[in-house]
Amino acid sequence: MTQIEQINAVKISDDLPNQSNLSSIPKHWSWVKLGDVCEQVNKVKDFNKDGSFYYLDIGGINNKKNLIESVKEYEWRTAPSRAKQIVRSGDVLFSTVRTYLKNIAKVPLLYDNQIASTGFCIIRPQRNLLNTEYIFYLTLYDKFLAPLNALQVGSSYPAVRNGEVLKQVIPLPPLPEQKKIVEKIEELFSGLDSGVASLQKAKEQLRIYRQSVLAYAFSGKLTGAVKGETKNGELPEGWEWVKLNEVLEVKDGTHDTPKYKGKGIPFITQKNIKNGEFVFDGYNLISKEDHQKFYKRSNVTFNDIIISMIGANRGMSTIVKTKEVFSIKNVGLVKTEEGKLLSKFLDYFFKSEVGQKSILSKSKGGAQQFIGLTELRNWLVPLIPITMQTQIVEEIESRFAGSEALEKAIDDSLIKAELLRQSILKQAFEGKLI
Repeated sequence: MTQIEQINAVKISDDLPNQSNLSSIPKHWSWVKLGDVCEQVNKVKDFNKDGSFYYLDIGGINNKKNLIESVKEYEWRTAPSRAKQIVRSGDVLFSTVRTYLKNIAKVPLLYDNQIASTGFCIIRPQRNLLNTEYIFYLTLYDKFLAPLNALQVGSSYPAVRNGEVLKQVIPLPPLPEQKKIVEKIEELFSGLDSGVASLQKAKEQLRIYRQSVLAYAFSGKLTGAVKGETKNGELPEGWEWVKLNEVLEVKDGTHDTPKYKGKGIPFITQKNIKNGEFVFDGYNLISKEDHQKFYKRSNVTFNDIIISMIGANRGMSTIVKTKEVFSIKNVGLVKTEEGKLLSKFLDYFFKSEVGQKSILSKSKGGAQQFIGLTELRNWLVPLIPITMQTQIVEEIESRFAGSEALEKAIDDSLIKAELLRQSILKQAFEGKLI
């Protein structure tokens, strides 16, 4: 049987959903369901449970590079409950949790016949019909992901079922053409990746520059302060280390999860603190009654500071720059008083290396580390006269001004690079790249 005949054998022309929405492809290509050109994946019950194994989990995927960057080795007696799928070299691991994050990677030879989490849909191509690299790049294409993103259910861990992934309709050219398409994609992506790497290096250099400015600011060097000693360590003369709650009111948001509503009051969590900025979107809504209950505990208002308390981004702070009414969950709240500590001065200190080291060193927990309210209240911060705080903020912002414009230009270029990447994939899977 020729390959065209093989493709026609799996083509399900009467059963393809939304055929009117399918893009135009060359006549000798076919539309097929992904699952119809994939092999079945064996479960752990079929596996010889001797010795140890490597466990591939979603957390081990670098979704910026789409590579497996870390795995853990387990004995069978300590195997994670989700370790239930046997992978083969050349499989594509497609995370069904938060599909929009693109936690997708190919399995290298090193992890052949190892075990993966049930959080992955394992895509195992029929090699006589489907090229591994071809389907790998196709899963990174936004048009493939869009219907899956829309199908996700769940609030904390929105996900889709494996069956929904395998039901996706994909364009299938003959195998030799798939290989040529992959070669062209990789050729174009190589140049794009080089440019992106240079942009990311420039962005990292900006981050280092900003940290050096903050280090100078909170050592007194920006304002020419004289070095001195305090009971809590070295600080410029006239400065004093104090516990945060000795100067300001420090609280935290509710730890409850109320019922979400179609209309109501915004419910803000630490996902609304992004890159040190307050992002007032993507939130759930709660009833006025729940809001009033939570607001009694943590009455956050304009110009207060909120701080993430859980996970990898714990300690990240931002100033509230909206006068909208909202409630908070699992974030710290510092009620600012401009006559004591300027919100900008305090926020810059929180973002500085010395401020971060101070709070992160007091983290608790194991795999999911957190900062407790007690630790937040005991956070040592520098107390200095308001006039000097104002001068330091002005000095910081004068130095940051040019770097912020440059960072925006870099971010714009990174966005354009991703749009170009998607444009290349669009041409590839519409048969226009070669």
